[in-house]
Amino acid sequence: MMAGAFVLSCGGPPRERLETAAEAMRRAGAAEGVTRAPEICAAAQSALVRAEAEVRLQEKRSFVSRDYREADLLVARAHLAAEICAARAIAARERERARAAAALDDLEAWIGRVDALARHAPGSASRRRPRRCGGRAPPRA
Repeated sequence: MMAGAFVLSCGGPPRERLETAAEAMRRAGAAEGVTRAPEICAAAQSALVRAEAEVRLQEKRSFVSRDYREADLLVARAHLAAEICAARAIAARERERARAAAALDDLEAWIGRVDALARHAPGSASRRRPRRCGGRAPPRA
């Protein structure tokens, strides 16, 4: 009876929460978190590995002596760090996209300005043809 109460108080392995943390790490990887937020992503990966190791360690113990509290704590830390890594990487990617879009808009504006100026340059294809004098072509030199 006492052993049953002990097992219930410690709970089972945090497999579902571990998978949620791993999914957050996959999102961070898809957002290139390792290059955009390397420190926090390295910490998240390390915490995830420690949590997985703790779960495996507890599963090797006898049923009565398993205690998943440390694994729960490590999984929570790993999940939090992975979510922060993913959020920072996604935010960095969005900032880069916004800067690129602004640069493209600026480039398009400059292309319009240069095109307008090019109309006035000698030899430009878009330059006006010479006026005809009284419907006839201008005299040749």
